[in-house]
Amino acid sequence: LPSASEKLRFFKADLSDPESFGPAVEGCVGIFHTATPIDFAVNEPEEVVTKRAIEGALGILKAAVKSKSVKRVVYTSGASTVSFLAQSHKRCG
Repeated sequence: LPSASEKLRFFKADLSDPESFGPAVEGCVGIFHTATPIDFAVNEPEEVVTKRAIEGALGILKAAVKSKSVKRVVYTSGASTVSFLAQSHKRCG
């Protein structure tokens, strides 16, 4: 990205704490949401992981609206979309 070193900054936020997004999105015109709250080392029920992902995405969207500067949010699908198999799905191999 041209001028990325001057214009691009990274912030640490907690997906379980929607208030932590405010400082990160303030003054931004766009957000790329790439995080997914999943730990493959822990065996959690699909419902728990899905709920956490939805709450995190909603927190980011609410922060974007509250900021008044964000014009666009790009949501890239998370790992949780491919980590759970439907009961009727047959594994390959």
